[in-house]
Amino acid sequence: KNITGFQKNTNIHPMIAIYTWQYQRWQEQHMAYSLDKGRTWTKYESNPVIPLYNNVSKADRLSDKITRNAFRDPKVMFHVPTNSWILVLTGGDHVQFYKSMDLIHWSLISHFGHNDGSHGGTWECPDLIEFPQVKLKNQTNLWILLVSVQRGSPAGGSGMQYFIGTFDGYIFHNIQSSQTINWLDYGSDFYAGITFHNIPQYDGRHILISWMNNWQYARELPTAPLWRGQMTIPRQLQLDFNSFTKTYHLRQLPAHELYLYSKQLLTFHRRKLSSKSANMILNSSHDVYMLNTEFHNITKTTNIHIRVRQTIDKLEYTEIKYIGNKNQIEFDRSHSGNVKFDDSFFPQFNMSLDKETLTTGILKLQIIVDRCSIELFINGGKYTMTALIFPKYQGYQIELSIDGEDILLNYLELMLFSM
Repeated sequence: KNITGFQKNTNIHPMIAIYTWQYQRWQEQHMAYSLDKGRTWTKYESNPVIPLYNNVSKADRLSDKITRNAFRDPKVMFHVPTNSWILVLTGGDHVQFYKSMDLIHWSLISHFGHNDGSHGGTWECPDLIEFPQVKLKNQTNLWILLVSVQRGSPAGGSGMQYFIGTFDGYIFHNIQSSQTINWLDYGSDFYAGITFHNIPQYDGRHILISWMNNWQYARELPTAPLWRGQMTIPRQLQLDFNSFTKTYHLRQLPAHELYLYSKQLLTFHRRKLSSKSANMILNSSHDVYMLNTEFHNITKTTNIHIRVRQTIDKLEYTEIKYIGNKNQIEFDRSHSGNVKFDDSFFPQFNMSLDKETLTTGILKLQIIVDRCSIELFINGGKYTMTALIFPKYQGYQIELSIDGEDILLNYLELMLFSM
């Protein structure tokens, strides 16, 4: 349907872009359209399609310090049950939902979040995702609302949180308490994640990609002048019920297309690990790889240490630890290379796991190592930690050691990426 009226050629459908436009000290939502498959774009002559305020004086606009500079990041989706377009954007400390039949004329239908979740900083980059395969007892589909917050994450600085609820085309209802905070990633560098549109229906995946950075030090990265960051690998999102916490939980795994670019270098099965034995040292011979591990017989006395990108002299490395008596994963990049370029480049951070590892005695760690980043997936993607590192030297060693009682390395797989 030519709902916008922009279509001139019956063989070419218009492409529509709705984006945030900033003028002086406030932001509004504008539209542009393309009639040549995205090669050129025309700004809609009656912009804005969503003004900052309706019927509010310019003086009042300038006096609102919370919203005027944080009214942004529209995400648009089509809601089949109401046969309408839904747009979600941030308004400083909350999100706003709008509805339209033609993508041009938008009506504000609801707000969410003034008193929900983390409010350590400005909210940004919302996303609304339906999981039709996950239903409540009344057969209502569950939805996830993603929100990035500029400060207050577990590792410090900016991070991403998510809310679990229902959405009827008008109102998002949080099914958890307003004080509940669900962090999407527990590392220092995972922000502003957005899912891809138009995944084929037969596929059905929700695939997310995020900015791998932190507003605390993003402008100070010790990289080449034209390089100011990177994105994470694409991740598949899955909503599960966590039997250990008795709540729903968002799981993340690397998009399976990533494996098309990998090849197995080596694999081990069922090896006993002892604190009395020499540390296991592997040579990746490559600086971009994936390490998949599964440990058995984990107890509160177990401590596991995995060093990646370790130099031969063992002076430079990044270490991932499991501390049994705390049931925690600790991420230590204090020896990873250049760590002193900014005081807010946090060298260490940690997160607590649920009871699964100590109940089953099993810990799964999947570590994706790149030239200046590490993405860690814990227990099948139930938890993740993402962080930048800035090595000064080439480090190809992987070193594995344990403290405490003997454990079993059920398997270890090292896969190299050829990109």
